[in-house]
Amino acid sequence: MLPITLSLLPTLVWVLLWLWIRPRSLPIQWLVAGMIAGALVCAPVYVAETLVDQIAPTDRWSRDFVQQVAGAACCEEFLKLVAVGGLLRWSGEPSSLRGTLAIAASVGIGFMTLENVVAVSNAASADSTAIGRQVSILAGHPSYQVIMGFCLARWQASRQTAWIIAAVAVPVVLHGWGDFSEAVFQDEPNPGSREDTIVFQSWIMSVFVTAMTAMACLKLSRKHEALA
Repeated sequence: MLPITLSLLPTLVWVLLWLWIRPRSLPIQWLVAGMIAGALVCAPVYVAETLVDQIAPTDRWSRDFVQQVAGAACCEEFLKLVAVGGLLRWSGEPSSLRGTLAIAASVGIGFMTLENVVAVSNAASADSTAIGRQVSILAGHPSYQVIMGFCLARWQASRQTAWIIAAVAVPVVLHGWGDFSEAVFQDEPNPGSREDTIVFQSWIMSVFVTAMTAMACLKLSRKHEALA
């Protein structure tokens, strides 16, 4: 019971953060709708990642790159973008930076919640997996969707192609960097080696950069609201 409770801690933190993010005009029902949409995305993501795994090469670096960048980062972020776009269209939310950002974040929260619970439930060591996944609080899927939502809002306001590209590209790069470096670190045959240390540092840096980028988007959204 404790591992499952721990796996839900990032969800609690992000729900509280979502309540701070959302504009008053956005009903709390959109948090629930977004979380449901994010959870539903897990099914096609699982299918896509399974198909990618079938063509992954056997070499450690190449295998991890294909699985984590092509399989995880690209598939997950593209499908979550589709879910976010569908919710924005359904909600009729005007081109509000914080509204778009909040709806996008709700999808990330739902995806993260189901992924964490399933991963912990199926882990050989549930306790260590639950503890390790607390990094989701800083740089999990909601962080990618905060960044995605910010870029989408800027695109809605300016219709500049660069912003819609950034809405996919930035989350994919950050997600791919984090997952790939973590996978390579976990697969390192010589723990404690120089290569092992470098890859570990790369993973930690990815967490830091993702968290800082998401925080910057949140800060800019609050500043934009104050100026509006």
